[in-house]
Amino acid sequence: MSETKQVVLPLAWELLREGKTVRVQVGGQSMLPTLRASDTLLLAPCTAPLRRGEVALFRLGDHFIVHRCLGTHRGLYRMCGDNNFSLEEVPPAAVAGRVLEAIRPDGKKVALGGAARARALLRSECRLLTAWLRSHLGMRKLRLLYFLLLAFLMWAPLNGLAAPLPNYVLGLRADHLVHASVFLPCAAMLASYMRRGRWWAWPLACLVGVLTESVQYLLPWRGYDINDMVANFIGVTLGWLLALWLRPRR
Repeated sequence: MSETKQVVLPLAWELLREGKTVRVQVGGQSMLPTLRASDTLLLAPCTAPLRRGEVALFRLGDHFIVHRCLGTHRGLYRMCGDNNFSLEEVPPAAVAGRVLEAIRPDGKKVALGGAARARALLRSECRLLTAWLRSHLGMRKLRLLYFLLLAFLMWAPLNGLAAPLPNYVLGLRADHLVHASVFLPCAAMLASYMRRGRWWAWPLACLVGVLTESVQYLLPWRGYDINDMVANFIGVTLGWLLALWLRPRR
């Protein structure tokens, strides 16, 4: 590795095509939080097909980009930055090298495999799903559908979901799981209405969970349960933390 040269991305792409190993410095924010500006990458020629989750250098038009491979589709690599909501489809011939290691300016190595790769893949897939829903349904329709579904599940006569599960420690029931799952997007949906002060979305979503369960006290075909309210709170909190995890980094 002593002969490895540190070069810029366009030259790195050419050298990798010639079978040489190179070092490059990261620029931009598309791979945050995995890669930061000023990180140094060690790249080797891409002599074998990319595996899902690997980070690679490819050429897209006149641009040279380092992004993560999310898989293949119709013979093309699906590439995406860890901080992006968009996807690039790249032919294998445009991929020049894969990232072997990344090093911070202080000398610390960046984890690129194992659990770090799994977390990055999950984040990218969730972000792409969010972008797909927004582009195909539109945010207004998506919010409307969500709150209509929320009202239906919370107030419709669905008492059959209350069948006990074999959990004698927490007393978990199927409807507790339904409550938590349904309230996962609640805070993010409320935040989409707000231009400023979006942190208010979490307490407002908790209030929605309280009011939704309290209304059931007045409905003769539904039953009020404090445990359902707790499940609503857990779902809201987990969903809000997930939304914070998926938001673009600066």
